[in-house]
Amino acid sequence: MEFMEERLLSPSIVTPNLIIETFGKADDIETMEEYLSKTKHLRIKTNIITYCSIVCVYSKAGHIMKVDSILRQVENSDIILDTPFFNCVIRAYG
Repeated sequence: MEFMEERLLSPSIVTPNLIIETFGKADDIETMEEYLSKTKHLRIKTNIITYCSIVCVYSKAGHIMKVDSILRQVENSDIILDTPFFNCVIRAYG
């Protein structure tokens, strides 16, 4: 994202989603959380894909309490929930 900022390009939500998913798959949860925080700080509106990736990573790592936190964030947002998100949540608790 720094590369894009240096060239005065505004990232869409696709860029942070890819970064978050990549660090999540690499089991680098701290860096994933940093990019999520940076995304929110830059006022880039997160979407259901962002939260689905995060729920999958947290459930894989065994951080069920963090999944609960994500569910509360989603409930307090205007994001429309879909089947893939519910599947991630079911896997997390299943």
